[in-house]
Formats: sequence, structure tokens, C-alpha cells
Amino acid sequence: MPDRIKHLPQELANQIAAGEVVERPASVLKELIENSIDAEGTQIAIRIEKGGTRLISVADNGIGMSSKDAIMAFGRHATSKISSKEDLFNIHTLGFRGEALASIAAVARVRLKTRERSAAAGTCVEIEGGSLIKSTDIGCPGGTEIEVRDIFYNVPARKGFLKGSATELGHMLSIVTHHALAYEDIHLTLMNADRGNRALLDFPPVKGVEERIFQIHGGEILKGLMNISCDISCDIGGCYIHGFVSKPSLTFKSKENQLFFVNKRFIRNSTLAHAVQEAYLDLVPRDRYPMVVLFIDLDPGLVDVNVHPSKREVKFKDNKYIHDTVVGAIRDRFQMKGQPLPHIYQEASESVARYEIREGVFNPFIDEMEYPVQQEILSGPSVRVLGQVDLLFIIAEINGELNIIDQHAAHERVIYDSLKKGYTHGKIEGQCLLIPETLELSLDKARIVMGYKDVLNSLGFDIEEMGDRSFMIRTVPATFTGEDYKRLITDMVDEIMEMEPPSGKEIKLIAIEDILKALLSRKACHKAVRAKGLLSNGEMTSLLSALLQTDMPHTCPHGRPIVKRFSSDELAKMFGRK
Repeated sequence: MPDRIKHLPQELANQIAAGEVVERPASVLKELIENSIDAEGTQIAIRIEKGGTRLISVADNGIGMSSKDAIMAFGRHATSKISSKEDLFNIHTLGFRGEALASIAAVARVRLKTRERSAAAGTCVEIEGGSLIKSTDIGCPGGTEIEVRDIFYNVPARKGFLKGSATELGHMLSIVTHHALAYEDIHLTLMNADRGNRALLDFPPVKGVEERIFQIHGGEILKGLMNISCDISCDIGGCYIHGFVSKPSLTFKSKENQLFFVNKRFIRNSTLAHAVQEAYLDLVPRDRYPMVVLFIDLDPGLVDVNVHPSKREVKFKDNKYIHDTVVGAIRDRFQMKGQPLPHIYQEASESVARYEIREGVFNPFIDEMEYPVQQEILSGPSVRVLGQVDLLFIIAEINGELNIIDQHAAHERVIYDSLKKGYTHGKIEGQCLLIPETLELSLDKARIVMGYKDVLNSLGFDIEEMGDRSFMIRTVPATFTGEDYKRLITDMVDEIMEMEPPSGKEIKLIAIEDILKALLSRKACHKAVRAKGLLSNGEMTSLLSALLQTDMPHTCPHGRPIVKRFSSDELAKMFGRK
């Protein structure tokens, strides 16, 4: 037989390699901006035409390059960022592979102008389809300007996969805003050559991320965010987490507003995405997503950025440590540990009285709890119940401000928290069934039950395998006595199948919280006071007292809002007094 294996032509090899780095115009822009940042540029001016397909120009005032470096920069695996294999695990720059410029030049027409700050003259290099056209000395400002024209002109099949100019422009706007958030001390501008070089984005330097968020999203979005900060040291090294997360009332239809930065590098990471999901587990509806701008600073040796050609994905040395740290940082912020109270509780902390619930104290909302709980209630004039509206909402004055409370949602939250505390304290008791029930499932659902049997049993179940698809239910959590047990387990299995990630190692981590939420939120909803029900003044006062001492008083376990607040100023404006 004839030999079949052969070396590809260099031109074809370069185009294949370029396909890993250059997916679309936004990929080019990302690489060029990161080069400018690594070159210490403090002003980066971007100009595009036809959604970047005709022109992408990035100019900076960085350190510039020598004539020799300007040519070498387009060679494959040519970089100034690393020089040894040890450097690969100690990355402090955004770029390091030495592939970006070579890949871009292989599928476009590129012109580079650069001058070192101390040099008298600069260099102009032109490359087309990976081939050097010319290199000359020129006069130009200090720094570097790179023009990329006619992307994929020599790979028409790839060009056919690009979307319309508006879509490609949208991706490029995202790239610029991501870098603007990470580098608030850099002036970034994006101009559209199709509209007379009109500035589409202009982000002058600011003093912090909060001001940058205001530049990008405006004041209304900023009002819905809370800052978080968490500095932790442990055996594997330090981890500093900071940024902004949205209040449960601010959610979106997609995850596009969940932005993660590791050592100032914008990344996609399933561990961080799930950490946010878990932190908001019982705070927002399942089909809504919070906004997160989260920065994680840690030793470069604890994160591998060399797992994807475009450097969009990273791998943490200890995923669980990072996951749990992020969850803890967000949840602690919601629980106000050492943080200002949310607006409906501000300035009320001085009037807080502590007491222990005792026998004989009428509280229909937590009287089934079997262990003492330290509560906080607002005494004196800070909380004053005014009445009900439509047997559905409680009207109360809290700290001199008008609050409208959904009584059913509030009671759901109180019950959910009390049940969850019972689980945390190991007080979920099982109730043996007089007549065990047999459950038969499809093979895929049976696999879930077998894989999660230990988790289910820790919640008060006793489930025994009877075959490949059959199970015997001998014990159920006492809290759920009287439920349709088969339906309960089937619902939980459906919940797990929907939430189960591809990585087996992370399944158990997700399972307990998701199953617990499915169980307890369902029970809380069933046990809560009717959506329309007449409550006495004492019952309403007791409900508010119990609500204010829960960990998450903002929303019910399904993510619906509990409280709507009207400040004195807002009321005055309504009646023309301001």
C-alpha cells in the first residue's frame, strides 16, 4: 500500500492553527487589546468597519517594539511573555502563547506601525496571508498600531460562517466592555468607521469598578448591585474575591451579565457559574439570572490558563475551594455578616431586642421547630402593622417607611428557613411507613436514584434497591408525612436530571442543595398561609418578626419578591410635597 501520511503545506497548517484562535472579528480584537494592555498602554483607541470584517484597528501608547521585534512578532510561537516551561505556570500577562499575531496574519491583511518610546523612528510591517510584504522605517507616535483588514479573505468558507455586521459588532462591544471592567485605569474608545468614526464606546479612566459599571450600565443598574469583598488564606494559598452582585430583585433572562475575571482575565468557567447558581439557589426564579461582576485574584500557580487556544477557559487547582469560597462570599453578603443592612432594615438595628422563643409564646409561623432559636425582632416604633389589603398583602411601617409584604411569600420564606435549619442541625427525622411503597422508574431515572441514594437517605428517606428499575420506599422525612411519596421522589429525580452537570465529581456537590431546595420549597409552599387569608394583628406582627430574622428575607424560595418599599421621600413626591 502507498504511504498515506504526509506533512501539510505550511500555508494550510497556519490557516488550521488560525482557526483555533481567530473565530470571528471579536477574537482578533480581544488578542489585539490584550497585547496593548501587556505593552503597558494606558490609552487604547479602536476603530472598526463593517462589524470588523473590513477593518479592525487598535492603537496604543505602550512601550512599542524595535524593528527586529516587529517582524519576529508575526512568527509562530514568538513571544516576549515567557521563556521557560516554569513560566507557563506563573503567568502574569494576558498573552503568552505567541500565536495571536501569526494566526491573525494567516487569514487577513495586516499592517503594523510601532515605535519604542526612546527611539527616533518607528517601523511599518505589512503582511498578507502570512507572507511578509514589506518592512520600512517610518515616523509614527510612540506605541503600536495594528490594522487588520479583510479577515478571512483567503478562507472564504470560514467567512461564510460569520454573522451580520450588527451581530459581529455586538460581540466586539462585549470584548471592549469586559476589558474596561478589568482595567479601569485604561482609557478605551471604540469608533465606527461606517459612521464617520463616531465613538460607540468611550471609557475614560475611573477610580474603581463601581464607577466603570456606572459608565457601562448607568445608575439604575448600579442601584440594584451590592459590593462584595472576601480575602481568604488557606493551605493552598490566598484568594481575594471582590466585585458586585445583584440584589435578588435584579435579574435577567440570560447569563450574559455574569462576568468572571481571574487575575484580571475575563474567562468562562462552569465552577464559577455553578457557584453563583448555588448562592442564589432560593432567591431568584429558575428561569432568571442575577448579574455578577466578580474578580478572583489568586496565585498564578493555582490556575491553569493554558487549557484553551483563545484563553477563555481556565482550570483551578482546587475547584471545590474556589467554588465554596465564591458561594460563601455571596451568601455572607446577603446575610449581612459585618455588612450594612438592606434598605428595609437600615437604621433599625439599634432597636433590636433579642429573646428566645419559649412555650406559651404564640407564634404560628415557627412553633413547629423543636430546638431553641435566637431571634431578632424590631421593638418599639420601628415596626408598626397597619393592616391588610385584599386579604393578601400586609401593610406595615418599618423605620418610618411604608412596606407592602406578600403574606404568602413571607410565610414560605419563614417555613423554608426553619426547615433548612432543621436539616443543618441534623434534625430531619424519618417516619417509617406502615406499608412500604414500591417505586418503578425508567432506566435513566433509576440511575439517578441509585447514584443519589446516600444523599436522599441523609434527608430522611430509606430507599432500597429491588432491581434495575424498582425501589422500596421504607421511610420518608417526617416533615413530608402525608405527601404522595412516589410523586415526591419522581419530582426530585426530574430536578436532579435538569440540574446535573457533565462532570461526575461535581454532581454530589450540586445534589444536596438542589434536592433540599426542591423538597423544602415545595413543603413551605404547601404549609404557608393561604395567598388570601384573614390574619389577626398579632399574626401579622409575628410573621414580620419571623421574616426579619430569616437569612434571606428578600424573596420567597421560588425567587418571587416579598417586600415592596416606599420611602418617605417617594411618598412625598407622589403627593406633590417635594
